[in-house]
Amino acid sequence: MFLVHYITRLRYEFKYRLKLDICDETFEHIIRFYYRIPCFRKGNTSKKRDRRVVVSLTTIPARLDKVWLTTESLLRQQKRPDKVILWLAEDEFRGIEIPLALKRQQKRGLEIRYCKNLKSYKKFYYTMSEHPDAYVLVVDDDSIYSERMVAEMLNVSIRYPDNIICNRAHKIRMDKNGVFPYLKWIWYENRRSKVENPSFHNFFTGCGGVLFPVWLLDKEIYREDIFMKIAPTADDVWLNFIAWKSKIQVVMTKGILGYMIPVHSSADIGLSLKNTVRKTEYDECENDYQIRNVLEYLNLNVNEYIEE
Repeated sequence: MFLVHYITRLRYEFKYRLKLDICDETFEHIIRFYYRIPCFRKGNTSKKRDRRVVVSLTTIPARLDKVWLTTESLLRQQKRPDKVILWLAEDEFRGIEIPLALKRQQKRGLEIRYCKNLKSYKKFYYTMSEHPDAYVLVVDDDSIYSERMVAEMLNVSIRYPDNIICNRAHKIRMDKNGVFPYLKWIWYENRRSKVENPSFHNFFTGCGGVLFPVWLLDKEIYREDIFMKIAPTADDVWLNFIAWKSKIQVVMTKGILGYMIPVHSSADIGLSLKNTVRKTEYDECENDYQIRNVLEYLNLNVNEYIEE
């Protein structure tokens, strides 16, 4: 039963096709009720694959009471991953009790691990370090994902084995003067044509889910001494341009997987919003400063990757 997938499609039709003003929390409440029905199916598989598929995410204390909705969606996938790992920062969660819902999910395959606090970078850093020969699917903690997500992304990866697969990507814009400010890119929701083609123009956003062929990534990705200094709140920026340095293009899936159902919490003002607040008269935001920092550090010439 793919109830979340159908609700995701329903939300897409209402909000983006019919332009109806419907509160997202309505969809969250429906799924919350559905997830209260006990599920005893294991969320990970024991079947051997050529390459393991590991789902990785992190959360913060303010979202701990609701992250179970995200992890439940990951444990109910049509094609089950080998692992689902939730990373918690030791300094943030010291003395905090894990909610009963997450403890129950541990019995069905959820792994909860503690680590050094690398902010949002925790969601990929430790899993990729431990599984350098696997596919690592990085997701955010404030979305409910379709049951078909893992299956669809793996199917696309078969067609494009040397690429990064994502469900949601903005299109980078530039002219003869260079890259446009981040807020002037073509955002995912405004892209008229969502074509399944490899491109350096595709700037994936982690909230939609991103499937990385870790063995192809440049080892620069693990330079925590660098990324925590030059892009401390922009893991998506670091990962996108590490992909450039690795000569790996990004493929965006077609369909509705990029229109995830959001989970509302007391921490709704997350990094994505903080990083996109307009700061200058030229429409620059925090992301733009970090983009320049990363491009300069990695010594990347934009003109070698994308065209006007």
